[in-house]
Amino acid sequence: MTSTTAFGRRVSIAAAILLVVALTTTVGTAQATLTQIGLGSLIYDSTIDFETTALGIHNSTIVPSGAMSFSERFAGQTLSHFDNFDVLSGTPSGPLTLVDGAANRNLNIHAFGGTGSRVLTGLGTEGANNNGRGKGAVSVLFGALQSDFGFQVVGQDGGTGTLAAFRADGSSVGSLTFGLGSTATDFAFSSGTDLIAGFSLTNFNGGGAAFDNFRYREGGYSAIPEPSTALLLGLGIAVAGFVKRRRAA
Repeated sequence: MTSTTAFGRRVSIAAAILLVVALTTTVGTAQATLTQIGLGSLIYDSTIDFETTALGIHNSTIVPSGAMSFSERFAGQTLSHFDNFDVLSGTPSGPLTLVDGAANRNLNIHAFGGTGSRVLTGLGTEGANNNGRGKGAVSVLFGALQSDFGFQVVGQDGGTGTLAAFRADGSSVGSLTFGLGSTATDFAFSSGTDLIAGFSLTNFNGGGAAFDNFRYREGGYSAIPEPSTALLLGLGIAVAGFVKRRRAA
């Protein structure tokens, strides 16, 4: 009888723990969705601009710091074109790795408008002239995994931008298409509890689009339990303790 009771107690405790693990996993999965958020909700501590990056065409990966690298696309993605614009499709291969575009069709740094601020543009089918600058794809690889990030788009004129985010193994976190206004606009995105290793940007925006002020967390994502997850974990421990006391009584 004692052996049966002890076995039943172990089974009950194990069942309670498994229930909490299942519920916690469900919560985490539900929150792992790429969403656009307000800049005020973005958690970041660092910003990359291009003020010290050389002006002109960059045929190889741009690395303004160890925190981010920039090029055209990721290994495994397929590059095609619509009009003068780059189009990216397919799933990157893992581990997520940047691939440079063709000569004079990768990336460009130029002084924007009257401000003279240096901005990043992808180069479309026409290269760095006015018909190609800003119409190419831009892909970003993080030095540390992120769950929140943002950037500024300048030079837009009412078109659309598309962002596709990926994990370190190349699998998709999600993609979003967002509207571009007529003035410099800040955008911010969050993946909840998922971890983003990099993302790709394309646009269909008349004269193209330029990017600046990429925002991120220097140390990457910090795994702080969500309130609901912590509550479920605490509930499971309490249930396990209750079962143990009942069996001991």
